[in-house]
Amino acid sequence: MFQLIRFPSDALPDIRALVQLSVDQLKSLARLLDTKEAAPPVDQEFEDHVREVLDVTPDSAEAVVRISLILQGSNLDSEKATKVVEDFRQLVGLEKPSDQDDLLSAISEKQEDLINVVTRKPAIARELQRRHIASGTQPAIESIRTLVQLRPLFQRNEDGEPVDIECLIPAMTLELKYERDNREQSATFSLTEETLDDLIGSLEDAKSKWALLKQKYSDEICE
Repeated sequence: MFQLIRFPSDALPDIRALVQLSVDQLKSLARLLDTKEAAPPVDQEFEDHVREVLDVTPDSAEAVVRISLILQGSNLDSEKATKVVEDFRQLVGLEKPSDQDDLLSAISEKQEDLINVVTRKPAIARELQRRHIASGTQPAIESIRTLVQLRPLFQRNEDGEPVDIECLIPAMTLELKYERDNREQSATFSLTEETLDDLIGSLEDAKSKWALLKQKYSDEICE
């Protein structure tokens, strides 16, 4: 019976790739995970670096990175990590009998190094906390879109029917897309030339403040 994580059977190939790493490879993997670059989601560059350092195939690197980041995302201390490694044994029980012995022996021989890989790394915890604080207390803007157009002012007859275009009126719209409660939402605003100038001025002011803050407190800023 699984102690902590009930792994699905399709996780077995990833666990197998992890368990089959040598002790030296597991130690190297633990060091790679204890970096801010390992905080999920990671980019392809991190996976390529893992592949180069461990000297494994691209498929093995993908599997190892995938299961490592899933486990790191579970925020496991060493005690819980020990239970998860025991859960590896339960998952291996789903393997063909001819392959079980080798995998079970590998788990036993490398148990401490596997526990070290599974345990949440301080650098990842710190980077995730930094991102959370940096995101602030409000939803983050995902995209910005502007629409500038000429809208016609119609000339109408006595019956209210449009018969001609009297003139064109410039109009601007600003749309902000953001995520709230795991749903994408948007807010749309009409802009005049004056409000556009005010907005640009406010953003330039914010940019200057940001640059000054980073310059003055560069030694204390977490990046």
